[in-house]
Amino acid sequence: MKPLGDVNKPPEHMEIVRRNNLPDMMAFRARRKGRWPKYFYLNGELYRKMSINRPMDLISVWRVSDATFLTFPYSETKKRIRPAFYTPEVCALINRHRVTIMDKIHEGAFPRPQRAWPITMPIDQRDQTNTTARLLWSEEDIMKAHDFFSKQTRGPARRIPVVSVEAKNMPNKRELVSLIKNQQITYVKSKEGEFVPLWKAPDF
Repeated sequence: MKPLGDVNKPPEHMEIVRRNNLPDMMAFRARRKGRWPKYFYLNGELYRKMSINRPMDLISVWRVSDATFLTFPYSETKKRIRPAFYTPEVCALINRHRVTIMDKIHEGAFPRPQRAWPITMPIDQRDQTNTTARLLWSEEDIMKAHDFFSKQTRGPARRIPVVSVEAKNMPNKRELVSLIKNQQITYVKSKEGEFVPLWKAPDF
């Protein structure tokens, strides 16, 4: 019988699909696929799930912006919700450090995502500079941040801008959308024997 060899080593001629090197939070999110998220976006508003009554086809939610408790049809809401991402997840998606992203938000480079305020906190006590409330990014927020960083240039202003090295290490928009929706990415093996993301792979 022909030996199988190293079963953990993929064939050199094959493109393989691996999970992107995202934080443990992303892997945990993937393992919980199919479960209702704690926070989600619906029509541009951030909501928190409170309870689900499937026999009655109802879901109770808390709208973060005005601290209002609402009840929606479960089946219809499930079709229309959009995911909410934490900042560490966004850092991995667009390949930027958290400090860099937060600095650009403070500078007004792109809008600040909505915050997940505690339910017990009254609206009049909410402070937009309070760092205890976590940012929850929508898909539109991520694309705006990606659009800003992808246009960054290095050096002084020039007639012909030179794209920074950091911007070249970012996925393009189509790849970013694929990461947001599937959180998987195709890797290829380079001539040096290393597996690199498809958008970073050299032309063979």
